[in-house]
Amino acid sequence: MSQITNVIPPLPQQPQPQDTTKRLQHAVRSWVHYDNLVNTFNKQAQNARSLKSAQEKDIQDILLQLKQQRAVIEVNGARLQFQQKESKSNLSWSWLDEQLHKWYSSPESKGKGATDLIKYLQAHRTLKIQETLEKL
Repeated sequence: MSQITNVIPPLPQQPQPQDTTKRLQHAVRSWVHYDNLVNTFNKQAQNARSLKSAQEKDIQDILLQLKQQRAVIEVNGARLQFQQKESKSNLSWSWLDEQLHKWYSSPESKGKGATDLIKYLQAHRTLKIQETLEKL
């Protein structure tokens, strides 16, 4: 039995309150630093998206003037072209409330089940088509 006790390492000592306080201070400072860093990067990304969008609009206007809307643009090895991008409207509580009122007040809903309601909702979502500059 004495051999087994020699193999098991002793438990580490509990940190002193002073050490724990320093660790906490360091951990909080680090957290604040990284939180500020994340916020800064998010702002930079948002600004970059805005600038990119403005440039995209300028390119689209110029290509429209040149009547070259379908042109493939090659720059620094990248191939760019405007593509149609479809997106359906977001599902929101107000939209859902409005559609459910329409569904239940319409004669087509009489005697129909949940599957028919889902099909109705899918058919009545707004589809937005947008031209965006995409890498090919």
